Amino acid sequence: MSVATVTREAVVAEARTWLGTPYHLNQCVRGAGVDCARFIHAVLHACGLMPAEFIERFGTDWASHTSEEVYKFRMLRHAPEILEGISFPSLKAKPGCVALVKTEGARVYNHGAIVLAWPRCIHAVRIGVSEFDASQHELWAQSVVKIFDPFGVRA
Repeated sequence: MSVATVTREAVVAEARTWLGTPYHLNQCVRGAGVDCARFIHAVLHACGLMPAEFIERFGTDWASHTSEEVYKFRMLRHAPEILEGISFPSLKAKPGCVALVKTEGARVYNHGAIVLAWPRCIHAVRIGVSEFDASQHELWAQSVVKIFDPFGVRA
């Protein structure tokens, strides 16, 4: 799919093809295993919105021991940050955008999801790739989130 013809709906559809894929840290094989960073990269790459690139290996607690915003800066290389706000239903995030959050105990943004229709998102977590409501999910609810738009649209 060419970048000129890719739509937000295509990103959502691609993300949904990963539903049910088990969570496996540092892996990226649809149906076999993926982590949240590689899931986002795989979806955006398949849609032509992100080039193939090396994603470093992470330990399970990496975000508790660093102040380097690795995840956030990777997103900034490919998509402008358009919004920062609290994960409430009223947040204005379009389908196909990427949302990042700091999970409990993290010093940096360490978890991400693809927006389906805010607050509905899709992410890779211990139960596998799944859809969720970001305004109610334990990792996201009432947390500060950063929204990035891979379509390059700035707020």
